[in-house]
Amino acid sequence: MTPAVIDTSAISSWFKLQRRGLNVFDLLPNLMPYALIPQKVVCEVEAHSPEMERPNDFQWFINNVGTNETSFFRLCTASDSVILQELIKLPKVDGGEAEAAAQSNKIAVNWLLIDDKKCLPQLQKVFPDFHFHNSLTLFSILEQTALLPNPEEAFAQLNKVYNYNTAQRRQAMQTAEQWLRLK
Repeated sequence: MTPAVIDTSAISSWFKLQRRGLNVFDLLPNLMPYALIPQKVVCEVEAHSPEMERPNDFQWFINNVGTNETSFFRLCTASDSVILQELIKLPKVDGGEAEAAAQSNKIAVNWLLIDDKKCLPQLQKVFPDFHFHNSLTLFSILEQTALLPNPEEAFAQLNKVYNYNTAQRRQAMQTAEQWLRLK
């Protein structure tokens, strides 16, 4: 199993699901040894609201991003500054997405979890060999490994947050099957 770099868009989706009773954060260690979180992503989560008004789940996440090898969520600061500057210039790619992709490239982690549908075509052009996965693919992997509690309800809740269609679900199932064969 390889680690993944996680973007703010996926984390935001998981917070919404957590409020609906499904804790994706607890399921992640079943699929990867650890998760890499770019500094810009931590900043975006922190900026969600002032600290006194920050929801408990956001604060929990911020508190659990560590800098040592025992943390599941590990702060990742290594990136190629030239690539980062080029990615920031792309339309529909924000700073967190650019930093996540640049860090994935720098540390040779080609599994990036991102739920922002608008930036994906831009990033896929630059990094055709990366595996850009979203929460729908993650849920499909969890379902196929029997790790997703109450799959029908979980996918229904995800659809309220991520809004996917049947073709996207079918593609996610195929991607999950490929990922599991490579694992």
